[in-house]
Amino acid sequence: SQILGVRFSPDGRLLASFGYEDMGARIWDASTGQSRGDYGRGVGIQHGVHALTWSSDGKHIASTSEGNLWLFSLEQPKPIFSRKFVHES
Repeated sequence: SQILGVRFSPDGRLLASFGYEDMGARIWDASTGQSRGDYGRGVGIQHGVHALTWSSDGKHIASTSEGNLWLFSLEQPKPIFSRKFVHES
């Protein structure tokens, strides 16, 4: 699949990859390369993840997709918060 970007966690131990085709983010162990899970698949992310950032404590990730904001705890693959933003012209 096409990867749009990667972000290291604040402590450098984890890596998040995201893109248009994944419909979510995948977390990797940076030292072993093993997948630690997929976040956001099956929750309505229809056009892939466009941007992603880590919380300062490395326990959460936030992603954006087509006017939506998604917040995930690394403890579960479903969002703990989501919001649709409508931009008025």
